[in-house]
Amino acid sequence: MAAVGRKAPSVHGSPITAAAGLAAVMLLTALFASALLLRADTWRVNPDGSAYISLANALTSRHGYTFPDGSFAGFRGPGYSGLLSLAFLIFEHTARAAMWASRAALVLNTLLVAAIAWTQTRRKTAAAVAGMIAAASPLAFETGASQFVPDGFAMTWVLLALLVVVTGSRRSARPMGWRPVLAGVLVGLAFLTKELSILALPIIWAAGTAKERTIGGLIAFSFVTAA
Repeated sequence: MAAVGRKAPSVHGSPITAAAGLAAVMLLTALFASALLLRADTWRVNPDGSAYISLANALTSRHGYTFPDGSFAGFRGPGYSGLLSLAFLIFEHTARAAMWASRAALVLNTLLVAAIAWTQTRRKTAAAVAGMIAAASPLAFETGASQFVPDGFAMTWVLLALLVVVTGSRRSARPMGWRPVLAGVLVGLAFLTKELSILALPIIWAAGTAKERTIGGLIAFSFVTAA
């Protein structure tokens, strides 16, 4: 029988062990997702992709969010074109660099899915399986891996918002505080990437006090108004 007053050992081990386990899961997931993308390195510049690349060129050259004829691009927010522009600034100014920036968002998405699974289960196997299923999803190859579409990058912001909220929910003894507000910012950024991301607003309302949810929702809607 254990001595009275002795603290029971943690089921999940020390924080260092847990962090090392999470790092291993993230590395394995990233390698798996990257290997799939390298194996299927077939992509094309679709008609919408030409528009996104054109807008990315305008952002890179500081001409604003405009088409070559000078007209403002009001059909969609600058989120995805901004990602492609960042790739042009950091790497080479080619469509291939832009495509791999889009694919990098997909790899990040698999890591976020693994992190959410880890947050909820604290199990390495569950997190790794969740990340690999996300990486192997055929939908991913149609949302950023084989052509230029903003869906994958929009999902990056949504998953970040979800991770922020579920991480706070695991610490129920502590107030959510800034988390719904930050989730509102992230959902707003997702909207600036693709409009349908506004459907992620319930993520904000799933946690926090009424005041915090209201502030987060107003912040998200401010991005909608700005767009």
